[in-house]
Amino acid sequence: MPTSTSPSLFDSIAARLLRVIFGCYFVVTVIITCVQITLEYGETENRVLAEIQAMDKTFGRGVAEAVWTYNGAGLNGILAGMMQQPLVIGVKVVNKAGTLVAATGLVESDRGELMTADENGQLRQSPTHQEEGAFEKVIAQSFPVMYAKSMGSSPQEIGTWTIYSSERFVLDQVKFGFILLLINSVIKTLALWFIFLFVVQRLLGRPLQQLTTFVSRINVQNPGDETIVLQGNGRHELHLMADKLNELHGSLKQSVLDNNTLNARLTQEKETTQQLNLTLEARVEQRTEALAESNRELFSVVNKLQQTQSELVEVGKLASLGSLVAGVSHELNTPIGTALTTASTLEDEALKFKHALAEGPLRRSILDLFVQRSIDASALLVRSCHRAASLISSFKQVAVDQSSEHRRKFDLQVLIHDNLIALSPTLKVATWKSQAEVPEGIVLDSYPGPLGQVIVNLVLNAGLHAFDGVPDGLLRISASVTNGDVEIRFADNGKGMSAETQARIFDPFFTTKLGQGGSGLGLAICHNIVTGLLGGTHSVTSTLGVGTTFVITLPLVAPTIATEDSGQGNNAQR
Repeated sequence: MPTSTSPSLFDSIAARLLRVIFGCYFVVTVIITCVQITLEYGETENRVLAEIQAMDKTFGRGVAEAVWTYNGAGLNGILAGMMQQPLVIGVKVVNKAGTLVAATGLVESDRGELMTADENGQLRQSPTHQEEGAFEKVIAQSFPVMYAKSMGSSPQEIGTWTIYSSERFVLDQVKFGFILLLINSVIKTLALWFIFLFVVQRLLGRPLQQLTTFVSRINVQNPGDETIVLQGNGRHELHLMADKLNELHGSLKQSVLDNNTLNARLTQEKETTQQLNLTLEARVEQRTEALAESNRELFSVVNKLQQTQSELVEVGKLASLGSLVAGVSHELNTPIGTALTTASTLEDEALKFKHALAEGPLRRSILDLFVQRSIDASALLVRSCHRAASLISSFKQVAVDQSSEHRRKFDLQVLIHDNLIALSPTLKVATWKSQAEVPEGIVLDSYPGPLGQVIVNLVLNAGLHAFDGVPDGLLRISASVTNGDVEIRFADNGKGMSAETQARIFDPFFTTKLGQGGSGLGLAICHNIVTGLLGGTHSVTSTLGVGTTFVITLPLVAPTIATEDSGQGNNAQR
């Protein structure tokens, strides 16, 4: 395994730290020096402007006297004296009309060009100032030439004179201070560099070099017994790192020893495994044969289970059919028995009437009694037959065969209204009310006959079950269209039903009014019509003491279903 080499002194952390620190220090020093120079330059420029203003106060009266008296020699003498000042590079005097009176040195013309005045005060082009370079910009200040004719009179402006200076003079003033400041910064930087180099190398560089050398000499495959002890006084973070390196070195040495022991054990176990592999093939063949025999037995058991399952399914179907037939037989027993008893009674009354007629003159009281009993017996017989016929019709409707129903387009509001009108004789004597809240314009392409039967069954079911013993009951019928489906809700404020009743509410022949007018087929028929022929869904939610809501969701266009005979009745009830 190749060993890591120690980094060079240039790439060490101490050297990098020094480069970063003094790089930042150099940038800060340059910024501060530039700020100092800029401030010094501005202060010097302000002093130059102040001296030019002082010259106006000093020479202004003499210039005004010379201009007023047309004393050209005196004016030129004043200007020549001002040119002896280092900061003045030119002076120009013009009268109130803007005409040049006198000029000396470097001045600006009326067009803003730099011109040089000759011995006669005439302006000519200055070849040395064709273009302004760095620090060659002219600094100019103009002052009015004010003259008072007599003592106590107000001075009047008779012209303007301008004093010119240059940024070169300002630069010359701050140049020496800039050089001293630069030398001072360089000396401080070098001094700090050597001080930091010595301190960092002693406190950081040497300990890190020791740690690097120690780590590079570690052989992970065969660690030795050496440890590291940092030089120097005091303890700091690097001493803690050295202690941890010594602990890791000891742990590595122990791990290598444990690994060697483990390798020896693995070698021994490998030899044992090779010996076991020699006998493994024979054992695999034996186990494979046993597994094949077990699979054959398992397949035989599975076939038997499948046959048993099919038999159980047939038994379950027969049991369901027997339960259905038993339920129908039980429900038909009462009306048919009543009809048979009534017919026998009617037969006995007819025989008695025949004997009475044969014995002699027939009394009117006997005739009236026979007629009355015949009417009562006939009425009872008719009701019993109607009850039996209704049960048989409802039993046939469990399959929901609707081939005889006609499919057409109809308005849901009209359909519900017509069915409620048809129920008005029954609802007129009821203790509860129904309220339809169905908007017009909901047009369905479906089967109005089966849907009308569902509506009638749900309305009568509410009167039979929901409002039993509930005063001021209200059944609210509403409808709405969402995403191509119509949702019809039948919500009542009746007594509600339990969770157990809700779980079986759509089962055939399940009723809570057994022997009290309920057959247990009404909701089963409704559910089959809605989910079968009409292609929708039928659900119920209820809370005891609050009420029940049946929700029917139907497509606006019913699916096409091939059917033959609907056999739907109109009075099947739960």
